[in-house]
Amino acid sequence: MFSLYSFHDSISTMTDAASNRTDLIGSGSVDENNNTAPSAGSALFILFIVFQLIGLVGSILILFTACISKIVRKRHWSWFSFVFSWIVSCVSYSLLAGAPINWQPEYPLCLTQAALIYTVPTLTAFSSLALVIQVLVNVRALAENRVNPTAITPNNGGNMSLHRLWTFLLLAIPYLSGAGMFAMSLVIGLRDRGTVRREPGGFYCNMENPIPGKLSAALVAVIMLICVSLGITICVILRKNWNAVRSDVQVPLATVTRVLCFSAFSVVATV
Repeated sequence: MFSLYSFHDSISTMTDAASNRTDLIGSGSVDENNNTAPSAGSALFILFIVFQLIGLVGSILILFTACISKIVRKRHWSWFSFVFSWIVSCVSYSLLAGAPINWQPEYPLCLTQAALIYTVPTLTAFSSLALVIQVLVNVRALAENRVNPTAITPNNGGNMSLHRLWTFLLLAIPYLSGAGMFAMSLVIGLRDRGTVRREPGGFYCNMENPIPGKLSAALVAVIMLICVSLGITICVILRKNWNAVRSDVQVPLATVTRVLCFSAFSVVATV
């Protein structure tokens, strides 16, 4: 690291080195042995990146296991979409991994991350909604004692078309919504380069323009409220038809339990 700097004389060498290391890491401190102690902000930033990378690796392993394992029950495409959306989220928040907390990224990188930061909440919220809707459809179909076209292979062309359309909507809407949010954020950032920045001590790049953040937050809040409502509906259906659901192989109780837990945490996310 010392090769990055030039020192004017031997008297100021250690002082300049300590100062430069402090600037590189953030508002750290230097002890009497000339060792730089990372600031609290730097430590939190490192912890933030570590959590994002753990989530990234864990999500990839889950997705990979579900794809190749013969033991794991076959998942609906909305489940794969849900897991993949969180992989995108972890990657978006980890683009500055390895950089000092006070480092200002180049404009293209900062713009890309800022646009993604406002995109991934919408993407993950819609993919979560698609997953909850899919479970609701399965549970309601079972409760009404009729064939569920999204859970089994249809026997006629009409049901096959309905199945394909339903699957397409569950997969496409989250990514179309995310693409719209990304395009809007990108246009704002391109038109006003000054709005894209990484705040001092910030963990990622964002925008001073409040429109993307407010719109993203509003969409997520509305979607989470819908998820909570659908979760309550699932609970009511399960309560009324518990014996049928418990004995059915198409709707594993573990899956239903996970979705209900997710719906409960959606209340926290909404707040």
